[in-house]
Amino acid sequence: MGDIILKCEKVSKKLTSKEEKCFNLKDISFEVEAGEVIGLIGRNGCGKTSLIKVLIGTYRLNDNLVNKGSGKVTFIGYDSKKNQKDYRNALSFVLIDNPFDKTLSPIGNGELYGPYYSGFSMDKYVENLNKFGVYSEKKWWRNDKNKSSELEDMSTGEVLKMQLAFSLSYPSSLLVMDEPTGNLDVEFRDSFYDVIRDYVSDEKHSVIISSHIIEEIEKISDKLLWMGKRKVDEEEEGYVRFFGTQDELKERYRMVEADKSVIDKIDGDMLVGKDVNEVHSQALVDVSKKKLSKEMEIYSRYADLKEIFYYVERL
Repeated sequence: MGDIILKCEKVSKKLTSKEEKCFNLKDISFEVEAGEVIGLIGRNGCGKTSLIKVLIGTYRLNDNLVNKGSGKVTFIGYDSKKNQKDYRNALSFVLIDNPFDKTLSPIGNGELYGPYYSGFSMDKYVENLNKFGVYSEKKWWRNDKNKSSELEDMSTGEVLKMQLAFSLSYPSSLLVMDEPTGNLDVEFRDSFYDVIRDYVSDEKHSVIISSHIIEEIEKISDKLLWMGKRKVDEEEEGYVRFFGTQDELKERYRMVEADKSVIDKIDGDMLVGKDVNEVHSQALVDVSKKKLSKEMEIYSRYADLKEIFYYVERL
């Protein structure tokens, strides 16, 4: 991989709005290198979307007494607090919560928001819309004769494609995506993966993508940013459970598949979770805490990411 392009250092953010239900981000630290895809995972409510809002500048790391923030995020040399305009101009995003004007058409949104981004190309945008199959008639305001051209009358999947088309229409070094594929049709998903691979192929661009589809993250990501959720002093906070490569995570765990009598012998210190029944029994064990016995090794194998996520998050 290449140089570090984004650095998140001990970022904490207190969110006390009604929407966030007094949720805190606590000491979030990680780095993104040029050319890599970071898969952002975690159970619902762990702060994935809140972190993304910090990264794209929607949530500021200021000292406001209500929504106090601390720490530092730097992106290709720009500080998110001190150089906000340049910082936001150099990244692009695709969000499950549509940030564009729903009363405008895709073209109307391009004409309205494109000028805010240095190097935005309307020709490239239209080309991308056509490539992704998004209806893009040039239409600004609501017209009952043709409402289908406005974002509010498009499907969630079409709006996500429109956002992706916009994001790829100006120079950016980082593409941040929040649950982009859950509403995409199956036929487009392979094309979507190709877009991501092409974006990072020159090892100058990077991607951060959150998804609840663990198999998807396992397929496409180079590193994992796994966020956890815990309760501290009657408030919930999101923290980094793991950050590193998939191989580093998988090296820590083994899946033991054997009779119940064998599973029951597993040392409690290394047992993460188990499912035991008369037909099939299995258990996930943490071999970083204690080595498997020779007897257990016979029945063990490397766990896949979905299995690790299931048993760890079931705690």
